[in-house]
Amino acid sequence: FRSLSRLYITDLPNVIGGLLHLRWLDLSDNKMKMLPTSLTKLINLQFLDLNGCNKLEELPEDFNELVNLSILLVPLGPGVLRYMPLGMEKMACLTTLNMFILGQRKSSMK
Repeated sequence: FRSLSRLYITDLPNVIGGLLHLRWLDLSDNKMKMLPTSLTKLINLQFLDLNGCNKLEELPEDFNELVNLSILLVPLGPGVLRYMPLGMEKMACLTTLNMFILGQRKSSMK
């Protein structure tokens, strides 16, 4: 278990991906705009709390590699998380998702 809640983190370091046995990560109430792609290496992660990360714009493209994630709490509110990454349907263990954003990535919009 790692709680990094309310530390006002603006950039999560890439070394987070080295915590391979991490199962529970609380990043709630921080100031990050993006999560590092190394986060997707946490294949044992089961719980991720991003509530209150009101500056978070997107999740890593390979987010679906978190195959054991069962609970994902994303921030709610206007302007937060513009879209969900492709491939979320591959996350068979995901049982709790507090919100799903329907939208397109900027690069795919014409």
